[in-house]
Amino acid sequence: MRRAALVAVMLALTGPLRVFAEGPPPLPTLKSGRAHITEEVKSGGKVWVTALFWVDADQEATFRILRDIERHPEFMPQVRATRILSAGQGYHVVHIEAGEGVLASAYTLRRTWDATRRISWTLVEGRPREVTGFWEVARPSEGGGSLVTYSAYINIGGLVPDFVTRYVVKQTVPVMVTNVRKRAESGGVWQSDEYRHRQ
Repeated sequence: MRRAALVAVMLALTGPLRVFAEGPPPLPTLKSGRAHITEEVKSGGKVWVTALFWVDADQEATFRILRDIERHPEFMPQVRATRILSAGQGYHVVHIEAGEGVLASAYTLRRTWDATRRISWTLVEGRPREVTGFWEVARPSEGGGSLVTYSAYINIGGLVPDFVTRYVVKQTVPVMVTNVRKRAESGGVWQSDEYRHRQ
């Protein structure tokens, strides 16, 4: 149970959302507040969980919110504290504390980004065994706002099968999606109840 809960914690690197099993939905469907959540097999047979959703905020503002890891505790589920250990042009290495009590964990990620508004991360140290993924912010085919993609592969290790990890991830992603949407659409000021209760 502790390992499964750790998956939810690691997503931190919403009204209810409908999950679509096949084919990306049309833009009006995404604009209604629904998210397109899928599984995709990539190199090495690793199965990634990917979420596509729309945010009513411009691309640069949305990208800045996702890049600003120091303020993620204000809205990302389970993220209690972040501290940048080192930084340079287009990257930072960040230590993250997440969860509480027996579910508490600490880990370090290296996050990189570029002019395409894509933020990628890999695990430097900590639990679980492997974490890699990315955020990507794109311009919709029509109208304003931002199309946001979250995609990640998490390997807990030990005795936890990958399909259990993916199940927990897919149950947790909608909360993260909604919080990101609220944060971006508020101009970067919305804070989660979870964060406010910790203050």
